[in-house]
Amino acid sequence: MSEKLNTIVGKQNDFATRLMDGGSRPALSSGALLTLTPPPGQRVRLTHLSTQSGAIQANISITIGGVTIFSGVAIEGDNPDAQVSKLTIGSFQDYPVGFPPSGNHAWFTGGRDEVLIINKGTTAQNAILYYGYQFGE
Repeated sequence: MSEKLNTIVGKQNDFATRLMDGGSRPALSSGALLTLTPPPGQRVRLTHLSTQSGAIQANISITIGGVTIFSGVAIEGDNPDAQVSKLTIGSFQDYPVGFPPSGNHAWFTGGRDEVLIINKGTTAQNAILYYGYQFGE
């Protein structure tokens, strides 16, 4: 049986969610696409990052708390491949037969009060990015 969120906050969980949200970002030519700043004393968890099927958004960097997690990677919605620096973030990504999503990651979580930034370097691609995140403790 499921428990209500407010009943699990005091338990020893890896991450207790306080807020879930997400959306989409039209890609800029370059610069900060998304900045996620958790409320004081909380952490941010990036739970989804992809593009629409058949699209690719190259030259993306993800930084958490001033540490670059990925630099110059491509976000591709339907064919993430770690061998060629194409990735997605989320619990499920569609993929073609015979090409499992080796570049798919479940999530990335920052430390307490760390800001998550997704930047785009200069590229010709202009795909929409879809994202999901959580703030919590």
